Amino acid sequence: SATSLDAVERVLEASSAWDEVRVDYAVDWPLHLILTTEALGVYNQLFGLLWSTKRTMCELDVVWPLLMENRYRRLPPQDNLWLRPLWSLHSQMMFLVKNLQIYLQVDVVETQYAIMVKAIHAHQDFDAVRKAHTHYLAALTSKSHLGVRPLMEGLHRLLGLCRRFCAVFLNYSSASDIPHAEVTSISNSFKSDAAYLFLILERSDAKELAARLNFNGWFGDTAHAITGSGMGTG
Repeated sequence: SATSLDAVERVLEASSAWDEVRVDYAVDWPLHLILTTEALGVYNQLFGLLWSTKRTMCELDVVWPLLMENRYRRLPPQDNLWLRPLWSLHSQMMFLVKNLQIYLQVDVVETQYAIMVKAIHAHQDFDAVRKAHTHYLAALTSKSHLGVRPLMEGLHRLLGLCRRFCAVFLNYSSASDIPHAEVTSISNSFKSDAAYLFLILERSDAKELAARLNFNGWFGDTAHAITGSGMGTG
């Protein structure tokens, strides 16, 4: 109903306050020569993306056991046709968010941190520490593609759609009451935005991220199916 969807919008608006969470750190001398205002800005950019990704994954985790409740799973096939699109959409969203988090946390942060620590231990002087940290920040920015605005906007749109799906589901006492048109709208937007993001990744230097997100082929297949059917990427 319109009232329920209005409630969803209110939930999403209230939860958007979490997007303003930032990291703050009181830097003492002489660390201010390393952890500069610019460096903290980079950390906050990356933290914002990691925080949004983790928050979205937690919301999807909350929804999954509800979707798998026995009262739904025991329904005869002809009565649970409305449930299959929810399962499918949740699976696609969880796949994207989980692999995005693995890429950022493992492939980028942990890998580059290990490289920085190794460089610091190899020299152990202040200039070497500052140089290693500068290279670390540059690698974080480059490999997480923080400066690529279309890519960042695409990721945040997809994460927002995932949270919208969760808000819609949690706003109804029964999954069978969720308007089919709303699920279809979210699903179509998710596939379209996922296709657009994959095409950006394919045409940029973000090959590692593209490989991580597309290792089962869903991203690429969706992108090529949508563009091949004559739909533009915007």
